[in-house]
Amino acid sequence: MNAEHKFTGFTPRCFAAAVGRTRRAQYLPGLFLITASFLAPLRLSTAAGAARPAPVIVCDECECFFGAVPNTEVIRHEFILANEGAAPLHIPAVRTDCGCVAARVDDDTLAPGEHTALRVIFKLKGRSGPQMRRIIVESNDPKAAQLVLALIGEALAPLEIKPGRIAWGIVHEAARVEKSCEIRFAEGDETYITAVAPEDPSFAAEFVSLKPRRVYRITVRTAPPLRPGSFQSTLRALTDHPRFKIIEIPMQGRVVGDIYAVPGEIVIPSRKRGTDAFSLMVYSGQEKKFKLLRAEPPAPEIKTTLRPMAGNRAWRIDIDNIMPSDKLNGTDLVIFTDSDATPVLKVPIRTPDAGERHN
Repeated sequence: MNAEHKFTGFTPRCFAAAVGRTRRAQYLPGLFLITASFLAPLRLSTAAGAARPAPVIVCDECECFFGAVPNTEVIRHEFILANEGAAPLHIPAVRTDCGCVAARVDDDTLAPGEHTALRVIFKLKGRSGPQMRRIIVESNDPKAAQLVLALIGEALAPLEIKPGRIAWGIVHEAARVEKSCEIRFAEGDETYITAVAPEDPSFAAEFVSLKPRRVYRITVRTAPPLRPGSFQSTLRALTDHPRFKIIEIPMQGRVVGDIYAVPGEIVIPSRKRGTDAFSLMVYSGQEKKFKLLRAEPPAPEIKTTLRPMAGNRAWRIDIDNIMPSDKLNGTDLVIFTDSDATPVLKVPIRTPDAGERHN
């Protein structure tokens, strides 16, 4: 589905160095009148300095127009850089203004008269509408230290999903909640959605047509009881589209019980010197009042402090005097509550590579 396009020069020859000289020349007459009487003795040395050999970077096109293409494709283009000066041209860096564009020059040093290719890859995935990305070529050309090139065109979205990911956040294991998203097909690209199917049986889904064969809304509902823990799953929509027969929409979230902790585990930096401290929050999954009775750490030197918050609908536990060690790794902080559904909550403790900190 990811076709590749390569485009060659669409714009007239571009001389960046010459443009730089023209702009600077606008200021020379006034400067000469002001300083002529003071710099007359230096005219000979200045003229000699101007005659020193220098590199001149030139590109045969400053802009590549790639037209209007589907946003499932990849744009590949080669800009040709040349040295039309009298000294070696060095290109220490090539930068882009977006992570979706990768640029690489074949040769970073050009002798006078030599040329090289600047290869650019622009991934259009997920983009829509007019596009312009800049490529900045840095060189030792004294009058064009930065040469700016551009990729210009339009990304067409044959398929648009809003939102592109269904985020459930934190959901209680007995909750009945729903989320929705819309699928839009491009004008003239009419398609039927024939079925929707979550891969996780804890969810059910249905769809309705908002605009026949063009716009659909998918509604996803929880089907309790849900399995506690973090989840990442996929909602699939089946269509009769020749290219998008299966549309996958990622879903993620966390299912919790009556009492849960954030974060869900305690990770102690293994390379940190000395003791450490940690804090976590304990919440009611149904936003009810509850009490923490005590918290038992796995080592007697570790101290815990419990504080109620939000009218006893949440509690904060501060844990102090933690010394990372192999003995702590894989143990639990055991929390006792007055909840009948969750009288005991265990929060795992991890100390990654704990033994290495002493090496």
